[in-house]
Amino acid sequence: MIYAKIKYILLLLYYKFMCYIFLQKNIVLYTSSNKDSFSNISSIASEFDSKNIKYTILTCDDKKNNKFLFLRTLATARVLVIDADSPAAKIELHRNTYLIQCWHAGGAYKKIGFDAKRKGISPELEERRLTRIHRCISYFICTSHETAKVYSRAFRLDRKNMLIFGMPRLDSIIQKMPFAAPEEVTILYAPTFRTKNNIRKIPSPPDILEFRSQLESVFNSSIRFAFRGHPTAPGLMELQGWEDWSALPQSEALQRTSILITDYSSIFFDYLPFRRPIIFYVPDIERYQNEEQGLYFSPYDLFPKTTCATEKELINILMNCKSLDIDYESVWRKYMKACDGHATKRLCSFIEHLMERS
Repeated sequence: MIYAKIKYILLLLYYKFMCYIFLQKNIVLYTSSNKDSFSNISSIASEFDSKNIKYTILTCDDKKNNKFLFLRTLATARVLVIDADSPAAKIELHRNTYLIQCWHAGGAYKKIGFDAKRKGISPELEERRLTRIHRCISYFICTSHETAKVYSRAFRLDRKNMLIFGMPRLDSIIQKMPFAAPEEVTILYAPTFRTKNNIRKIPSPPDILEFRSQLESVFNSSIRFAFRGHPTAPGLMELQGWEDWSALPQSEALQRTSILITDYSSIFFDYLPFRRPIIFYVPDIERYQNEEQGLYFSPYDLFPKTTCATEKELINILMNCKSLDIDYESVWRKYMKACDGHATKRLCSFIEHLMERS
């Protein structure tokens, strides 16, 4: 414990010293996963490449394997863009650094920020923990006025700091719309994680392979079953015959999907542009609301025809989902309206403006 504290103090002093000897004049992009699982940072980097604008990319491995180089790079940041984890959670950033949180989830479904305090823990301790994790944010990227309102409250930021630019990673999808239906009928199960003792775990996929024959008779085709785990949780050892698509870029996985099954994951917002069936399989919704992060709305309220809690109901919806008339458009307008295919350009132009102003 003492060694860890000494190490932390040394790293903090090193960062402060680097801030003193270097100017904060660079653009730094930080991705919370080494392969940029959320894809927002890649979109921003591609836009800067097309305009010959210099930037530096840092990954979570850089933070773990070469802390001094990581901190030295961080100390030069005039603009720091992140997609989830914040380096400010460990080291309070220099006052000259603008921190832009390009949140990895679109819409406002699963509770976040100060709205997602852990259950059974001292409110004072949670307040301090969340204040540390979400400090130093200068601007927050949002996908609509509705999400800006929710995120402003959840992260305790002024509304003027909410940038309603849209989700950068969705640009490539929206610009290519409409997509033809996949040649092979593919059902993708993409759940979010559950937390127990601060350990994230992915639920096992439903055992629906025994219903393959029923589904194939309905769709007049063979059916492919795919699974996609959450990027921040360990993968599953046993998938009961489901193909593991966890390593696929999300945009590619969604393009190849005919029907999406999820639970409390915001991945369904990314899937809305395809206008294909979305099913919410939520056998533990009461527990999730009471013991996990909780939700801003129940899928039973917005999608009553395609929300279920048992495998029997799930199969029934799968067999009839093609004939169901679901209003996805109003949900898109409310939560994702800013996503028009130009989010990355807006964000990069804003970053350029900050750099010029500085």
